[in-house]
Amino acid sequence: MMEPTHCNGSNERLALDLSCRGKGVFRYKKPLDEIRSEVKRFAVSQGFSLEVEDITLAVQEACKNIIQHARPVDGKMHVECRVSDGRILIEVSDNGRGFDVGVLEHDIASPMAIYGRGIKLMKGLMDEFGITSGREGTTVRMEKKRS
Repeated sequence: MMEPTHCNGSNERLALDLSCRGKGVFRYKKPLDEIRSEVKRFAVSQGFSLEVEDITLAVQEACKNIIQHARPVDGKMHVECRVSDGRILIEVSDNGRGFDVGVLEHDIASPMAIYGRGIKLMKGLMDEFGITSGREGTTVRMEKKRS
């Protein structure tokens, strides 16, 4: 289900692809746990420590959003992490149906809602956060500075 790829060089990089056909986060618990473990291992190997839980939770939340909402055309999502200038740069992308990013500013979950806090959570966990979305898919970009 998951195909991790590690590329070493002057710019360390981690790339992961996950097949995610069908809806339902619970059926992807094991692959999501594997993604979280790989991202954690990569972040620690790059000197991140205090920030690791924030980083892994944000990545997991972005992946869950793809599974629940995107419905990727080829059934895949891509997670890429790299480090530059003491910051971990993360992109989580899919080629599913996009959405109007402008709606996010006004679409705040009610205090009693079970779902709907993921984007706010990711923004709070990371130093930088952005989303681009269109007919060709969605990309979430996040950055976290090393302490």
